[in-house]
Amino acid sequence: MKKRKDTETEIKSKSKSWLNCQIKKGVFSKVKFVAYSPYPFGQAGTPDWIGTVHGHFVGIEFKAEGKKPSKNQLDQMGEWINAGGFIFIVDSIEQFKILFNNVYKVITA
Repeated sequence: MKKRKDTETEIKSKSKSWLNCQIKKGVFSKVKFVAYSPYPFGQAGTPDWIGTVHGHFVGIEFKAEGKKPSKNQLDQMGEWINAGGFIFIVDSIEQFKILFNNVYKVITA
């Protein structure tokens, strides 16, 4: 039997729970997320999550498995990367954990 794929909303929820737990444990002591899912309050194309890791901007775009960012999202991500930010796109909780751990290690090294 094929495993059901998580929706984008489920991936965000699981990722937020995991990240908050890690922050509370002190694993990611230099992390501050200032907004979870800022759109529609922000500009279209803004990553789902925006925050900082040790003073560096990090944006996270969540997608359901197999879905890709829109051209507008890619354009916005490019602008944020050119300004020195870190952006990543995830489509599973497992991918989120791996990427977030790696980004944290790079930034705080």
